[in-house]
Amino acid sequence: MQLFGWDLKSLWKTSNQKRCLALLRAERLAEAHEAYRYMIDMSDEAMLASCPFEQECSALYSSNGDTALAAKSYDTSIQLYSVAIELDSANDTIFAKRCKAKLAKMLWEDALLDAQKVR
Repeated sequence: MQLFGWDLKSLWKTSNQKRCLALLRAERLAEAHEAYRYMIDMSDEAMLASCPFEQECSALYSSNGDTALAAKSYDTSIQLYSVAIELDSANDTIFAKRCKAKLAKMLWEDALLDAQKVR
């Protein structure tokens, strides 16, 4: 959609991506995930196909999960890795990291399920 020469669809996508990244970097993770879900729900297939944003968000969640895991904050790391997996389920490394956090919490069956997804 164009208005006065501006591509409103592209502007909407860019502004929502920047909002989500800003929330992530401010460590407002729940709000960032909510903003991301809203953007996905409101996007059409063409917009989703042209959006590398999922990998960027997944990498940030995974990185924050690594920090939480190193600090032995296992519940937080499991939450962060879970969101990263939701965004990029093809990444085996995130499953392995979440498995490690679940093992530390003695969640044996859940850890096994994650371990089975690692190739």
